[in-house]
Amino acid sequence: MASVVRANSSPTNASSVDYTVVFDQSVTGVDTGDFALTLAGVSGASVTGVSGSGTTYTVTVNTGTGDGTIRLDVTDN
Repeated sequence: MASVVRANSSPTNASSVDYTVVFDQSVTGVDTGDFALTLAGVSGASVTGVSGSGTTYTVTVNTGTGDGTIRLDVTDN
């Protein structure tokens, strides 16, 4: 995998945040089960959608409640 970058410039208080995930090579079968969240000060956050194809995907995360940080991690189910 090459990169995971928050697509929204200022997600403070947003109900969802998008991340752009770029892989080194074309991949298929990418879905919500391929991602995990690391939370600090936030509860109830979840990966709610994945769109894209080839090397570039957009991952949508429901931000849950609380003040803190959300990190998107790529896993492989």
